[in-house]
Amino acid sequence: MGFFDRFAARKPAPGPASPPAAAGTPAPAPAAPAGNVQARLLAARERLEARDLPGALAVYEEVLAGPAGDRADVLVTISGDLGASGHLPPIVELIAPRYDADRHGPATGLNLIQAYLALGNADAAQHVLDILFALN
Repeated sequence: MGFFDRFAARKPAPGPASPPAAAGTPAPAPAAPAGNVQARLLAARERLEARDLPGALAVYEEVLAGPAGDRADVLVTISGDLGASGHLPPIVELIAPRYDADRHGPATGLNLIQAYLALGNADAAQHVLDILFALN
């Protein structure tokens, strides 16, 4: 699924509303064990929804620095969440250097292509597309 597809699938989650954080005050990170990658990715997504890009990027960098940083599901989740929230340059900065089409598959590659195209970098998008075509 590409990150643009996530816009159509997005529905607000029912639940109690939390009070808004004071302007300029980052929301505290939910407590999660260091090895719980899915909880960390959820925490980063919540920070994106709260418009705390630096906080989300810090969580993503922490996850990518660990052993889970080479997992295909982690890369596609990060690139999808960033793209769905409109933060395209971090996709290129965080994901592109780590992306290996053989190990990570086409989903992350498609997210990279979409980010490159939206940023006006058709040459980089074509390069990733050529790599994906080589996979068949």
